[in-house]
Amino acid sequence: MDALDCDALVCSGYKWFGPHQSILWARPELLEWLEPDKLRPSPDTVPERWEFGTPAFESLAGLSAAARYVIDLGYDEIRAHEECCSPGSSKASNRSTASPCTAGRATACPR
Repeated sequence: MDALDCDALVCSGYKWFGPHQSILWARPELLEWLEPDKLRPSPDTVPERWEFGTPAFESLAGLSAAARYVIDLGYDEIRAHEECCSPGSSKASNRSTASPCTAGRATACPR
């Protein structure tokens, strides 16, 4: 996170093909300073006071798999496939509808 020079980072795995799982990373001193709404029996230590009960392990597994998918495949490949499959995109509309788009992939893009 030092390379991004940020104090906090929040995102949703849903935006990159993962489950509806939120991610919060923040510098420990920021998490210490902020006070979340929480149940009284929850610990007051950081980062535990920011965790709400038992984690959804199945969502975390899906989030990890989605991150690995994007890292392994790359956004350029994903974008090329989406443009091929989207009849409304400008690049897809310039292609013949008779031939499927493979663009170097093993499987054809269904139309």
